[in-house]
This record gives sequence, structure tokens and C-alpha cells, in this order.
Amino acid sequence: MKEINVVIADELVEVAERIKNVVEKISEVKAIRIITNEDDLYNELIETKADILFLDASIKNGRQIIERVIDENKNNTPYLIYTDTEPTRPTSNNTFSKMEMGALIKPYNDEEIVKIVKRCLF
Repeated sequence: MKEINVVIADELVEVAERIKNVVEKISEVKAIRIITNEDDLYNELIETKADILFLDASIKNGRQIIERVIDENKNNTPYLIYTDTEPTRPTSNNTFSKMEMGALIKPYNDEEIVKIVKRCLF
């Protein structure tokens, strides 16, 4: 099975660390990076060739950054997992629908996190 790189983008480091602590137990996960602001998100996705991105609604311009990654790197587009405090999901368009794997609503439970990451592996 392929080893995967994960980027977690959330302004709250403690929330990102919680997700990281669960995801790092999944054997296929090779590397996990935490991003807390929009300025670092694009570069991190390109440099790590992220396979999975947890994108919190708190990250300003997150969708625009993802669109840029898609436009510039069609062969390396990460699966997208939205995280938020509200049970609403950003409006999808055709560009994102193929990569969106779902949404996690805070507070998360470990099983939800593992389940959604495992879906990205197949």
C-alpha cells in the first residue's frame, strides 16, 4: 500500500495536534505537517506533495489556494477533508467534487478521523 503525506490546516494548533495524534497511528501515513495560516498552505501542499489535506474553515482563502494547487499541479491533487464547527459544507463545484472526501464536525471522534482517512487510501 502507498505511503501517504498529510497536511492539516487549522488556525488552532491544539485542534490540528488532536487530528495528527490520531492520523499518525495509521500505518500508511508517512508524514504529517501542520499549517496554521494561509501563507504557508500553498507552499506546504506543493513541497510535500500532500495526498490528504484536512482544511479547516478558519483558514482564510483555503478554497482559492486549493484551486491554485489544482490548476498548477493536476497530477498531484490532495484528497480534501473539510473540518469545521458547523455541520455545513462549502458549496462544491465540479473541480472539487472528485477530491472531496467529506467533512468532520468538531468535536471529532477518533473513529471518524480514521474512517475518512482510510477512504482516501482506496
